[in-house]
Amino acid sequence: MRGSTPPPSGIVVSCLALGLLLVAGCTPPRLPAAAVAPPAPGETPAAEAPSVAAEDGGAPAMDPVPKVIRRIAAEQKELVEQSQAMASELRDARGRPRALAEANELASELARLSAAVDGADSDTLDALVSQLGLLDTRISLLHEKLRTATDRTTAVLVE
Repeated sequence: MRGSTPPPSGIVVSCLALGLLLVAGCTPPRLPAAAVAPPAPGETPAAEAPSVAAEDGGAPAMDPVPKVIRRIAAEQKELVEQSQAMASELRDARGRPRALAEANELASELARLSAAVDGADSDTLDALVSQLGLLDTRISLLHEKLRTATDRTTAVLVE
């Protein structure tokens, strides 16, 4: 190999050091041995430990429903309330009752699904999340239509 010069050793060392830092930064953090250790015989694992009620002065009881499901329902409820408010402001005398009826129907369906979430088992929660996803689509479509109809969108070109 005529005419080629070997790279300076400082560059090679720097590249190796950078590579090691990247690899070391990508490894997952190690958990302490106490967090990984299995429970002693006869001891209840932390995940299966009975929850302590807030009235007993202990920590609040753990909610069996995942927070993400409650958050989805709360966001949908907020959109439905906004849609109901926008529907009542529509200028079209025939469109206003139809939009209000659709918003009220979505609100009652959301209330039914939200009430069914409490006390539901895992399989039922899976089905409810699927139904909430479908309902979310309907709520979002109505909300966007009402935003456009009430001129509350920035997508409308003003000339």
